[in-house]
Formats: sequence, structure tokens, C-alpha cells
Amino acid sequence: MFNILAQHGEFFAIRQSQPLDIIVLVLVVTLSVPALLALVSLAATRFGVKTCAAAHASFIGILTALIPLPALVRHGTMHAPLLLMICILIGVAAGVLYARSDGLRRFLSFLSAGALCLPLLFLFDPAIRKTLCPDAADIVPHVAISSDTPIVLVIFDEFPTSSILDLSGHVDSNVFPNFAELATGSVWFRNATVVATSTHMSVPSILTGRNPQAESHPTLQDHPHNLFTLLGGTYQIDTFEPITNLATPNPTDLPSIRQRLRSLFDDLWVIYLHIFLPAEWTRTLAPISQRWNNFAAREQQEHKRHHLSAKRAIGKDKHMRQIEIRAREMINFSNGLDAAPKSLWFMHSILPHSPHTIYPSGRTYAVAGIPPSGEGAKSGPWSDDEWAVAHAYQRHLLQVSLVDQLLGKMIQQLKKTGLWDNAVIIVTADHGISFRPGDRRRTASASNFADIVGIPLFVRAPGLETAKVVDSLARSTDILPTIIDLLNIQIDWQLHGQSLFDPAIADRTNVSNIDGDTALRFDQEALERVRTEAVANKGALFAAASPQDLYRLGPFGDLVGLPLDAFPAPLEAELRGRIDTPKQYHEVSLRNRKLPGLVVGYVELDSEDELPWLAVSVNGIISAITRPYLRYRHLSETLWAAVVPESSFVNGHNDIQIYALNTTSGFPVRLQHITMSGESRDFRGVALGGAPIWGVREHGFHVPGPTQREKPHRWTNGKAQLEVPVNIDDPPNTLSITLLGWGPEETTDLHIRVNGVALYAGAAPGKVWEKTLALDTVTASDKLNIEINSGTWGPNKDRGVLVQAITLQ
Repeated sequence: MFNILAQHGEFFAIRQSQPLDIIVLVLVVTLSVPALLALVSLAATRFGVKTCAAAHASFIGILTALIPLPALVRHGTMHAPLLLMICILIGVAAGVLYARSDGLRRFLSFLSAGALCLPLLFLFDPAIRKTLCPDAADIVPHVAISSDTPIVLVIFDEFPTSSILDLSGHVDSNVFPNFAELATGSVWFRNATVVATSTHMSVPSILTGRNPQAESHPTLQDHPHNLFTLLGGTYQIDTFEPITNLATPNPTDLPSIRQRLRSLFDDLWVIYLHIFLPAEWTRTLAPISQRWNNFAAREQQEHKRHHLSAKRAIGKDKHMRQIEIRAREMINFSNGLDAAPKSLWFMHSILPHSPHTIYPSGRTYAVAGIPPSGEGAKSGPWSDDEWAVAHAYQRHLLQVSLVDQLLGKMIQQLKKTGLWDNAVIIVTADHGISFRPGDRRRTASASNFADIVGIPLFVRAPGLETAKVVDSLARSTDILPTIIDLLNIQIDWQLHGQSLFDPAIADRTNVSNIDGDTALRFDQEALERVRTEAVANKGALFAAASPQDLYRLGPFGDLVGLPLDAFPAPLEAELRGRIDTPKQYHEVSLRNRKLPGLVVGYVELDSEDELPWLAVSVNGIISAITRPYLRYRHLSETLWAAVVPESSFVNGHNDIQIYALNTTSGFPVRLQHITMSGESRDFRGVALGGAPIWGVREHGFHVPGPTQREKPHRWTNGKAQLEVPVNIDDPPNTLSITLLGWGPEETTDLHIRVNGVALYAGAAPGKVWEKTLALDTVTASDKLNIEINSGTWGPNKDRGVLVQAITLQ
């Protein structure tokens, strides 16, 4: 824990930790466990020497068992029960050896003094020492500033320039009208790039005008010469920094020590569990976000700084709540702008950063998580499925459209307050993102670097020529020198950037960027070529003449918006499929901030079948065109997903229909029925696999962790149940079950019942076992309740049998 915290000084910077907070942290982490064990030992002495010795041996065993656990968790290939069993065996062996070896006991007693070295090393780590003993001399002395021009600086996140361009290389005024208005009212630096591609390095480079240092943290201590300290003695400063903390703290804004410590220990506990628990047991934990803050979110809090407030609440749906909050933060920032002179308003908005789950209106549309669409890790590649990546790109552009709407609200407020004509206004981003099948999404390469390093950069100030496009190679480190130039400030510290209005930037020939530990360099011609490729790819996917056209994705996108009666009668079905969680469409409320706009389902295909194009209709209107994903198949089913416009929905019941597109019937395109689950007898894999199948309710199955999630097998907890809807007029005749095994024992008792009728009672061996059971004794009903009861094992006695497949036919 000390090692992790020493490597991430931002953990303390973001929550404005004070020296006393860190001292308390060290004392609690270092002494709490020994103090607890000492109390237990003291109590054990009352029961005799042998009891005390057994307690000591137990302590050694437990603590030793924890030592290999993080390494095994990171390895990520073992199931949690096996992993814990290995650690328990190691712990038992250590405890027994400790109890029987005088030499080992003396050695560990001597070695225990070394435990004090760990907190001392932590306290003397350079990153921690900066927080404990901040050097006031490092903070820039106040500079005399005669100008009273207000400044508005907005940094968006994960936002490439190509996202807002049309095929001519200009801002697409049809789809992004507010960015187009900003471009016509400012100087647009079309070839602007960032000098680093990670937020914690890029944002400080914007605020300091200096290239990032590999060992630095996004804190005031590591970046004392920055925009906030430069203006702090003269300007009223309102900042919103969700990831960095470069502003000089205002004592009135500092949380109480109780609030700081509670936040500190709440989040440390979440980090600790993520380190020590197997992945399949951490699914219900709060995610560790890039903000390094508020993981646990025990309370719904409001962060307030002057007139700027933004809710930090995370509701039941943590990911969706966080995304919705990002839009509200931007609205709060815009509403807080006023006409006060000598004011700086700074906003780092975590938009349009992934996950991409927001409509342009601000409503969220994902309800049960985002379906797989080719995304890998942040630094990993996309899949080679062009449609999966195109779908992800569509969701990104919908979120960019939201940013355009939020920008429009800010422009309105700027005009209302007079800041539009009287302030220095700069809008930019910290880095981009790439959408190229098979290529990396966030790591720059020769084929995608323009997507990653190319950022929007618009500058507006009194006296500047507007509607001007500059193609010189601008850099993110030029933003602070530009503000210094426009305000006519004299400084005596070194900057790596230049004013954007310095004629010397026209002489630049290379784009420089730091990506991790690698320094990249490209020329202007390559930058423009790769960006043009990205824009052309976007143009091939979307013939967008309005924001609504972002839903017209793919070669049949022009069908979106047509009523079903515009087509001939649909052809007879040749495919079978289903919609995931269809009940969510039965009672839709348009007053809800979350709509079920991400329609997810499956079609049944053989491995050699060509992937069909599908039409999704909502209330009789074609609302999306999609295609199954190449790499997401379970048994014979292949996953598909589509985002439908929020305007498709009505209050109450909404009719969702899925059709295949047929282009071989003599018409340009015909709709073709798809036989939906529940209309035939075959329920292959009813409960197992990537997502619950339509209408099936599961209870008592353990879903594997992230590394195993796509595998079809599931552990029962000893009493598992499935409730499967069936067609009472044509019920299934047989139930087949395949087990992969049981726990450490060779056999266990197994009982299978359907609608209360016992169909099997006997042994389930600890190996692959298959059984087909006739359902002729089961009373016909519109649902089947399948019970699988067995013995249990594992540390918590919560593992029963390992089920691979259940089939009804």
C-alpha cells in the first residue's frame, strides 16, 4: 500500500491532504493490525501459554498467506477458490513451521524491527516529502499584472480534432453548429497537438507551458510555475480540476480533517480490496477511476468552490451516474460565468471521454452496461471487426454532439455577460482517441498519431481577427505563453512553448509528443494526411447533414426514420434471435434521465454464415441499422447492439421489432422476419453465457470475473434456479445438462427438479458429466422452474457444481 501511494502523489493532491493526514495514515496503517493482534495475544494469555503460542502461529500463518495473494491475483488465470486454497496452504505451512522452529521464531522477532523501515521509507519518499514539507519558496511570487481582461479556459477530454471536421477539413456546421460558431468567432489552430497523451501529463503542460517530466505528478508542488500561481495575486480564480491539483488551495475551501481522513480511508479500503481480492469478487466494488478520488462514495457530497458546484454523487448505477455528472459539471461552470473583471474561469471537463453512454440531450442510454464493441484496454488495440469499431465511433460522436450542446450553452452565457467580446476565451482538449480497427485506441503510432495528439484549439480575445484558420504547428505548451502575451505580462521563468501569435511558430516542421516513456516526432505533412484519413473514414460511415444523422450508421443508414409501412410485407423468417431484457421497453418513462436506448440482442448463426444486416424498429419506425459482431459468439448466438434515438420512445409500452435486411428478393431491400425466442422449442444455453437470455431469470449462479466472463460455465452456490418462459402450446420435451465437475471431492449428491418434479437424484462426479432428462412427467405450464441442488465447498461453502450448458428441446 505504501509503495502504491508513493508512486501516485496525486492520490493525496486531489483530496488536498495535509501533513497531519499523512502522519495519521502512516500510524493507522502501521500500528492498527499489530495493536489488534497484541490485544488478541493478551487475551489468549489468560487461557495458558499453549493457547498464546497457537495464536501467534495463527497470526504468522494468516499474514504469510496474504503475501503471495496480490501476485496471484495479478496473474489472473486461476479461479478464486483455487487461488485462496493455495494461499491457505502456504499460510498453514508457515504457521506450523513457526510453531515448531525456535530458530525461525528468533529470526522473525529480530526481523520484525524492519517493519518500522517501511513507513519511514514512505515518509522520506520525494513525492510524499513534498506534501509533508511543501517548499513555499517554490511557489511563484505574485507578478504585477496591469491587465484586467477576464480569461475563460476550457479543456475537454479525449477529443480529437477529426471528430468535428467535415470532408473539406472545416468544422462540420451541420452536425456541430456550436463548434462552427466558435470557429467563426475565433482564431482556429487546425494543426494543434498535445505534447503528452495522458491527462496527468497533458493538462499540467497546458497550464505551465512546459514539457512534462516523467517523474512529476499533476500537483502544485511539482508545478509551482503555472497559470493559477501566475494570476493568483491579482485575479479572482475559479477552477474545476477533477484530475489535477495545480491551483493554490483556498483555506476556506479546505475540507475538515474529519472529511479528509474519511475520504482517505474509504478510498484506501477500496484500493486494498482491489489489490487482494480475485477479480471475480471485485465486480461489486466501486471502480478505481482516473480521478484518484471518491471511489467509495459513502456519502453524496457536493464539491463547492466559490460559485462553482458539481455533485460528486454516485448512485446505484455508478458508471452512468458518473457520466451524467460530467454534463452537469459543465452546465454549472457555464452558469457561474459573470462579467467580473480580473477573473479566471478554468474548467477541465471529462467529456467526451469514454464510456460513451450519453445522448446529445444529456440523457444516458445504457441500462445494463455497454456491450462489447471491440474495446480493449486503454493502451490496447481495437478488434479487427470494422462494424464493432464503427459502433463505438458512433457512440463517441453522439457524446461529442453533447459537448457541442454544452458549448452552445456556454457561448450563450458568454454573450449574456459580455465576456464573449471582452475576455480571452480558449477552448481545447488534453488528448484525442483513435477509432481504427486493429489499431490502438489511445497509444500513438505511425498510423493513428494524428487522432491521438491532434486536438481542437480555438482562441478568442479582444482585438483578434476572427474566423481565421491557422495551419502552423501549434502545441499545447503554447497556451500559457499566449495568455501571457495577450495580457502583456512579464515573467522571468522559462517556458517551452511560444505565443500562438509569435510569427516564429510558422517555422515549426515537426510535431513532438511524449507517449509513456517514448518520445515521438512527426512532420506536418504526415499529421494532416493521417487526420484526413480519419475524416474520410468518418464520412464513409456517416452521411451526416444534421446531429440526428449520427444514428444513420452504415451502408443502409438511409433507412433510419422510415416507417415499416413504407416497405413491402416482410418475408418469412430464416433466422432466429432475441432481444436482451425486453421488459425494459414495456414501461418507459420519458421523465427518466435514463432511457433504454441501447438495444442489445443475439441472432443464431452457424460459424460459416454471413453476418446479416439487421433493422431495429421502435414503435413502427426503423430506428437503427446494425450487424452482429464478429468476435462475440456464445454457442450458436452472435451478439448485436444498436443505439436508437431517444425520440423513438413514448411513455409506457414501446414495441421493439428486429428484422433482417434482404437484398436478393428483387427489391433494393426487403425486411425479413426473425423468429424470436419463445416462438420455438429450442432454448439452447438458456442461462449460461455472456448475458442473461430473454425472459430467463437466474438465481444462485456465480458469474465469473472479467478474465473469465465470456466463458459459458457457471458455478452454482448449491441451490441454483432457472425460470424459463416456454410456449405452453408447444413445450420442450427434454432437458439436457452438462457439468464440468465439482469441487475437491470426487462426487457429490445432485438433485434436479423441474416445476417441483424430481427428475434426477444421484451422484455428480468430479469430472465432465452429461445427462438428458425427459420432461413428460412435468405438468405443462408457461414457464419451467429448473432447480439444481448439490453439495457445496470452498472457504464460504458457496461453490456447488460447475455447469457448462443447459439445453431445452
